Amino acid sequence: KTGACLATLSFEAPVRDIRWPSEDTLLVVTGGEEASGRGGRVGRASVERVELKGPTLAPERAGVLPLGADRPGPFDAAGSAAALCDGSVLLLWMEGWTGPRRLPHRHPLTAVSVDPLGRYVAAGDVKGIVWVSWGILEDSSGTAAKPPARWHWHANPVRALVHCGPLLLSGGDEGVLCIRNNDDDNVQFVPRFPSPLRHLASGADGKSVCVSLEENSLALINDLHGWVKPKWIHALDVPIAFASPVGAPGKQPTGTAPAPAPAPAPVAALHVLANGGVAATGGGRRVQFLDEEGKVVPSKSVTLDRSNTVRCGNPMRRWCLRQISFSARASCLLTCEVRRSPALDRFDPDATTSTVLKWWRRDSDGQYTLDSIAHDAHKAEITVAIAHPSREHAFVTASLDGTFKCWDLLVAGSISKTHAADTDDGKENEEPVARASGARCWQCVALGSWRGRPILSGCFSGDGSALALGFHGFAVLWEHDTATELRALPAGEATDRVAQLHSAVAGGRFLLLGTVRAAAGAHQEVFCWDLARLTVIARVNLSAELAGERRCVVRVAPPSGSGSGSALRLLAFRAPGGELRVWRLDLGAAAGAEASFREEAVAMLPKGRQLLDAAFAPPSPDVEATRRVLCWTSDYELWSLDMLAPGIAGADAATPEKRKKKKDQGEMAPIVKDDERQELGPAGRMLGDARKASATGAAAYKDLRFFKYPVRTTAVQQAGITPRLVEQICPPHIPSHMLPPPSALWERLVAVLAKPSPSADLSGAAAAKAVEDGTAAAEKAAAGVEAGAAAGGAAQWLARRKAQDDGAAVYGENTAEAEIVEAAFFDCLVKEVRAAA
Repeated sequence: KTGACLATLSFEAPVRDIRWPSEDTLLVVTGGEEASGRGGRVGRASVERVELKGPTLAPERAGVLPLGADRPGPFDAAGSAAALCDGSVLLLWMEGWTGPRRLPHRHPLTAVSVDPLGRYVAAGDVKGIVWVSWGILEDSSGTAAKPPARWHWHANPVRALVHCGPLLLSGGDEGVLCIRNNDDDNVQFVPRFPSPLRHLASGADGKSVCVSLEENSLALINDLHGWVKPKWIHALDVPIAFASPVGAPGKQPTGTAPAPAPAPAPVAALHVLANGGVAATGGGRRVQFLDEEGKVVPSKSVTLDRSNTVRCGNPMRRWCLRQISFSARASCLLTCEVRRSPALDRFDPDATTSTVLKWWRRDSDGQYTLDSIAHDAHKAEITVAIAHPSREHAFVTASLDGTFKCWDLLVAGSISKTHAADTDDGKENEEPVARASGARCWQCVALGSWRGRPILSGCFSGDGSALALGFHGFAVLWEHDTATELRALPAGEATDRVAQLHSAVAGGRFLLLGTVRAAAGAHQEVFCWDLARLTVIARVNLSAELAGERRCVVRVAPPSGSGSGSALRLLAFRAPGGELRVWRLDLGAAAGAEASFREEAVAMLPKGRQLLDAAFAPPSPDVEATRRVLCWTSDYELWSLDMLAPGIAGADAATPEKRKKKKDQGEMAPIVKDDERQELGPAGRMLGDARKASATGAAAYKDLRFFKYPVRTTAVQQAGITPRLVEQICPPHIPSHMLPPPSALWERLVAVLAKPSPSADLSGAAAAKAVEDGTAAAEKAAAGVEAGAAAGGAAQWLARRKAQDDGAAVYGENTAEAEIVEAAFFDCLVKEVRAAA
């Protein structure tokens, strides 16, 4: 309950899987790790037994089982049996067997589960077939083996198998949970999961099931009978570029796991909105929104996945999000989705990509609803999707086909279009297209190109009057309204790529910042132009400042106001990489003076972690603007870093040369120490370190920081005032003169919305025990339960609390404390009722 680490056990090889088949035994699969750059595996996977001894369950290694695999796959164990997949071979072992038993299959195995009763072993393969071997654990020699039973429902590989009581559960890329009773072959289905199923876990009670989905969310099911409605735990989506599907259809693994599909070009995963919110698109399947505390708001998510398209195999063969742009007030949203056609890929690889642009509008409830769709608006990959800084419905898209298009929300058919019709005299007659009756949609209002060159990046100027587009060796300025060229700014050599463009207004100047990358990819530099003078006023050599060879990503935080702290700041990192740097632009006092970038902060991630994306966090009351940086790490964690905190290296402490020297000498400490992360697990870091507190008594829990919910604490309270809950408190069909008394209404309100007190449950259990013993204390305990919050009960509670603080065990070790109801929760209920009325 405390989340403290009880014991740590180290192994020589990486841990692949772990099972707890009995109370005092753990089975750990180690070895068989991937070889970097060779596509094979190093070593052989083995299964090691770990025994838990004593009341503290101290782990002790007890030897290696005669079970190993060269191509290790799924593993499962129950009771005295263990099963390990080795490619297309299923290896079985039981206590007392001298060696494992091999069960070869035709196709590679992707899931396995051992029946807790020891009757059979179930295994799933890449073809979606579930094989059930009855009686296989009863005969070690295999002389009386029966052919396995075959059940084929899944059209894609079986990703997970688990037993829940007498039921066998399976899941895969179809997004359907299959519940099968092997005794009578009765099958039930739980459909319409939003993404493919990856893992399944069942509780000891045989009722609870936890489903892990590919989109990095958990579905909790408390009952498998009747109407199943899961409860959800949502998190940020896992980036699609890092998904490595196993057993992709149409490809047979030969000895090793299939190579992951080629990752698409990296795109931004964190988007800071103008109104202070944050949107995340790491998974490429939906747009998620975060609140002020960094928590996902599931009700605001915009789901882009289509249920009628393929969900397995190459991630780029699904509809995935590549570009996103919010309007100035975030009332409109533009998304660009891309998909590769698996059928056309074999004949014409250049024409396999399909693109669709979608415009969404936010309604009165804050939800984004689909408004307009444009299929294949460009002939090549779309590289630019930006919104006008002041016009709410104006957007611009650009592509590698060399064209850019301006879009606006207009009445359908309002743009003048003509078509030529041949007449008897040989002349052409222009006939205008009829307008629609008041319907509005996004339409292309302007089209342009620059020498037929592919467009790599783009942005608007600070006031929205000009549009900047990046090409090879140039950044070209355009007038947005007329799509006419204004000026071409040289950016490096003719072959250099202008990978990113940003604009800002600082010190009374209109600035344009471009990230230029050399053709070879080794040299990367940031140019800062003054748009009034059309000259470069400052530069930053990213190749010299950031170690590595990966591409550099730049984020810009424009000045938020006046004063010394309102200067323009530049955030740069390599994706992926382990270093963050922040520069501050110092402008000269004179209008034509030169400017320079001054390094302000440097942050190093702990060893073994890398950055996937980072962005300046929106300003908050307790942290100054541009100080906080949101980081999306390689282990799929969202970090919030204070770049001016005491552990971060700043420019005021040392010059860049001295800081580089310290870094080479290993003197720059990481943000989070590695030893602290090794000593404390995830639960320990969340709840705190109990080792610093006393080992006994109530003082041992003072240093633990348990979750502090803002106002509401239960699922019902999170739902708020809904018609279903109101009907349980006061049915709407009852006339006002027939309503129950206020005391009865209050009891119903507490029964529906309040959180039960653990002290009341323990007191009720004590009363029941006293009745069984036939003692006179039963009446006192029952009276104490009925009294509730009476003065005598409060005095008794205070006396018990004082005894606990003094270390006296008068009332036993398991006595719970009563919980105090928060007044803010009831105030919130009153506000919601008044707002609804």
